[in-house]
Amino acid sequence: MALACTIGHLEINAFEPLIATRILDTIGLLIRGRRLFAERCALGIEVNEFVAMDNLMGSSALATVLVPKLGFEEVARITDSANADGRRFTDTVIELGLISEPELKLALGRAVCPQAC
Repeated sequence: MALACTIGHLEINAFEPLIATRILDTIGLLIRGRRLFAERCALGIEVNEFVAMDNLMGSSALATVLVPKLGFEEVARITDSANADGRRFTDTVIELGLISEPELKLALGRAVCPQAC
């Protein structure tokens, strides 16, 4: 279908039924795929909040939250240092005394939900 469109074979109105049939087939595949994914993959998944929070706190992506407070250069230096030492960014920034753990969690909360969900 994609090749025929690229070459220009489907520009004639006579091919519109073929195009419509292929689109409907594709939509059907997507619908069945979504249902199968929901039933066989997603159904029954439960969130482990402790593991999720631990993974979040271990992510260097959190560094972006502190850029307005500490500046890009300082955050980049701390992130590089933490990665080189095999440590978490959050632990490093707290140990350096640049921010307390409650302040960090508050900043993260504001980044995720600025209007106080």
